[in-house]
Amino acid sequence: MPGGQVRPEELSFYGEAPVRTFKDLCFDTFVLGCCGVDPVQGATAYNLDDVQVKRAAVAAAQRVILVATADKIGRTALGRICSMEEIALVVTDAPADSPAVEALRDQGVEVVHPADG
Repeated sequence: MPGGQVRPEELSFYGEAPVRTFKDLCFDTFVLGCCGVDPVQGATAYNLDDVQVKRAAVAAAQRVILVATADKIGRTALGRICSMEEIALVVTDAPADSPAVEALRDQGVEVVHPADG
């Protein structure tokens, strides 16, 4: 755990402590959750404190796997976490033939579904 202040309803850390911690670490893989993922805007979140922490974790990782439910695919939130170029893989339950998923694939993003195995 990176430390810092905890937002219990979100089960997330925020503040300067987790940002500093992530800046001092190197990860093989970071699994990113977000509020929205869009082929142009990338991964986004509503809470700007979350954005800062997640940006630091993305920067510390060799590979980023984004996990997003169908309602988040094609949505854009307030703060930009990272571009789609920084994401190696998207795991979602969104239909494979949905326009938003097809737009991600058109950008060269690998999209997989839990049922794919």
